[in-house]
Order: sequence, then structure tokens, then C-alpha cells
Amino acid sequence: MFQSKYQLSSSKAIALICDDCRSDLDQFLPNFEEVINELVNSVEVEPLIRERIINSYASIIQGVKDPQIQGENLIKILNLVDGKAYQVVAELNNANGNGGSNINPDVLLDYLTSLITCLASIAKGMQVPDELEDYYTSEQIAVIQQYWSIDQLGIRNKILHIISTYELNDTLVCNLTIMEQMTYVFKYGLTESIPGPFVFNTESILQFIIANFNRDSNSNNNSNGKVNNSLDTYPLLYNLYDSLIVSRSSEPMISESMVNTLDLIFFTKLEIIKADPDMIQSSINLFSSILAVKPSLLISPSSSSQQQQELSKQQSQYKNNLINPDLTTHQQPQQDQQPLLLPILQFTISNFQTNEKFVLRSLSTFWTKLINLRKGSRSDHMMIKRLFNETDMGQVLTFNLIKYMLLTTRSNLEYFTDVLRVLIAKFPMGVSNWLKNTFVELNNERQILAQKQEQEQDIEVVDVNGNPDVGCSGNDVRAVKPITNSEIFIKKLLLTRGNRECRNVIKDFWLCVNGLIDY
Repeated sequence: MFQSKYQLSSSKAIALICDDCRSDLDQFLPNFEEVINELVNSVEVEPLIRERIINSYASIIQGVKDPQIQGENLIKILNLVDGKAYQVVAELNNANGNGGSNINPDVLLDYLTSLITCLASIAKGMQVPDELEDYYTSEQIAVIQQYWSIDQLGIRNKILHIISTYELNDTLVCNLTIMEQMTYVFKYGLTESIPGPFVFNTESILQFIIANFNRDSNSNNNSNGKVNNSLDTYPLLYNLYDSLIVSRSSEPMISESMVNTLDLIFFTKLEIIKADPDMIQSSINLFSSILAVKPSLLISPSSSSQQQQELSKQQSQYKNNLINPDLTTHQQPQQDQQPLLLPILQFTISNFQTNEKFVLRSLSTFWTKLINLRKGSRSDHMMIKRLFNETDMGQVLTFNLIKYMLLTTRSNLEYFTDVLRVLIAKFPMGVSNWLKNTFVELNNERQILAQKQEQEQDIEVVDVNGNPDVGCSGNDVRAVKPITNSEIFIKKLLLTRGNRECRNVIKDFWLCVNGLIDY
């Protein structure tokens, strides 16, 4: 089949049959062993064929329902993958080190990519296909729990060993496809409700995340001269941490290691994150997900009394940073010293000035979830209320929303509008004062910019190509034009109480301020 022109279609058919009929195919497991050996050991096999057939094999293993038989068959294929991966990584290291190899380094890289994808395919195939109670009897569940809790064959350690083999080579772990497949190995087990070969404990997953965040961020060149950088893998690691948080959301207590990991992957990498829109989006998406399932991780990682003291200390800081929340003065937060939420809020507010649609979309989701907090303890909800009622956070947020909303494009307007709507609906009394103060401050700022522009009107600001720099704030008419009719706008806005009409009020005001007409 591996040399046939029908290999792709036939492998797809096999995968579908094995997935749908797994419980009826256990007698074919011995027939697969020789095929699996050839698939793993042959470099010439088409990667997609290898991955599909191995996924099919794993599906049949899962369908046996006897954990001992599952373990015996899994350890065989994992030993094959482990041995071959170790051998090929050594060959790749020799080839890259000019030690010579009989196989092209690109072929070796593709081969290793396929092997780690096969490991993820096994993890996917071993997932319970239906609701647990519909698939297993209570007696079977008890046997499975006991077997995989002990894991006498050391299958989970074998899986971790395969991953660690890849981690020995920086080129491999900086490869996005390989890193993505490694995260899948962990993620496929996170949705399982009983122990299994790919169901890892929290600490094992956190150690993987931390190890790869701590990796040297220097770029590596592969054999094609393509630059690989460990920073490119950060969004994948954020996504894995996100999935871990979701899977552990039902646990009553937040582990200290979970909080410390968040500290590491965000606060210690803040300067790197701020320079990359993709990483900004990934981190904000992570925070949104945490707010949706486990807000206490951000809001109340320390005691309530400590949080209250910190809020009081931060109040003047927010007021001083009204126009541009200053992240450079933020010291890395320590557990039991201050809540994680405060510097995260500063970070998100500072990014409203972006023109990247995907970042604005993430910001809108984050602030909507924060203001309309659904999950969390009574303490979490009280902290959010105090944040807006007893500090200047509401003022800071409103100022930056209005300022950058008036300077954004029409296609991005909805992301600012959505946040304003929930803000008005949740804090109508506060919004009135926040808006009034905002327009006073904005007009003062615009007046200063206009005066500066007049003083420099004889100096033409140009870009690197010698053309007039229309992006310079001093040359942007929208940034210096006084804002009129703000009082009427505020009254109309408050009358909507955050309903759908709010969108039209904001759109009309945006058009008016920018001297545009509706179309």
C-alpha cells in the first residue's frame, strides 16, 4: 500500500473505519504490528500515511477497554518511536555539526516532525470517543483508574522521554510544527475525565511550559537557512497553559505553581511580549480564558486583605498614569505581595492604541469579560466592584477607550463600542463623570498638540523615504482638532444604558469628530 497511488485515499479510509469501529477490531492488533514497524522505521514512507495508520492503530488499542492489553501494545509502539527518534536526532546533530550524514538534514527534520506527530496521533486515538458513562461500565472504570494511576509499565515516563529527546535539539523545539505537536500530546489528555496514558499531572505540564519559556531566545538557522526562534513558540505555550487552566477550573484551590508559572510566562517576558502583536494577542486571550473559568487566578491569588491594601496603594498610580499607563515602572509581582490583575490591566489598556484588528478584538473580549464577570467567588466580584468604584481604573479605561476610539478606523470601532456598552450598563453613575473628565483632558491634550504643531509648522516631518509623515501625531488633524458637542454625546450615551442604540450614538459621534459622513 505504501507504494500504491491509492495510498492516501486508502489510509484515510482505514483511519475512518478504525475510529468508528474500534471496539470490533481488537482481533486485528497482531496484524498491525509488522506494518507499524515498517511505518516507524522507514524514512521513505509518506508522513501523512504514517500518521494516519498509527492513529488507526491507537484507536483500536483504545477500543480494547482492557487497560493491561492497552498498556502492552502502547509500550511496543512507544519504544519504537522513542528509539527511532533518539537515533534520528543524533544523526541530525551530526549533520548540523558537519559530522556528516547519509541522509539530507531536511529529510531528517521532516522525519522527526512526522514521528512527533505520530505521538500526538496516538494520544488522539487513545481519547475516550464517547461520554464516559456511556462507553464504560462502572467496573471497567474502576479497573482503568487503578491501572493507569499505577502505570506499572512507565508509559507516561516513556512519552515524556520522547519529548525530552526533541528538547535536546534547539532547532527542533524552535520548529513551530514540532512544538505544536508536542503541545497536542499534552492537550489531548486534558479533556479526559479518568486516568490514562496521556493524562499527565499538572506539574509535568507546567515543567514542560517553563522549560521552553526559559529556553535561550537566540535564533537558530536550519539547513535551509530559515531562521527559527523560540519566541515564535510562545503563543503555542500560552495556548497549552490556557487549556490546562480550563481543565483544572473545577478544582477548588489554585496551586502555587500555577500562579508562579503565570508570573514567569508573562511578567518576566513582558518586554518581549510588548514588541510582538501575536504574543500580545496570545497573552490577552489567555487572560480572557482565565477570567471565564478561573478568575481567582488573576484577581485573588493572595488574601483579600492584601488585595485591599494593594488597591489603595495603586489608586494614586492609576491617576498619575491617566493618559498613558506606565508599564516601565512595574516591578515583577511577587506572590503574596500584590494581585496579578493590576499590572495586567495596565498592559491591556496600553494596547488600545494599536491598529491591529486581532489585538483590539482580544482586548474587547478581555474587558467585556472582566466587567461582566460571570465566574469567580464573592471576593472576586467584590474586588472588581472596588476596582472601578474606589480607584481611578474606570477613569483610566474610559480615557484610553475614547482617545484611541476617535483615532481608530471605522472597521475597528466596534471593539471600542463593545467595551463602552458594558461599562455604561455596569457603572452608569461612574461613566458620566469619567466621560466628562475624559473630554476635558482630551481637549487639553489636543490644544497642546495644536500649539506644538504651530510652532513647528515650518519644519516638514518626513518619513525614511523623504515623504511627509502623515502618521506623526503632530500632523494628524484628528489628534489636534478640538472635540465639540461632547456634553450632548454623553447624555445620549447614558440614555441608551448600554443597549444596541449605543452603537449608533458612538458611530455618529465618531463620524462627527472626524469630519466624515455615513455611507
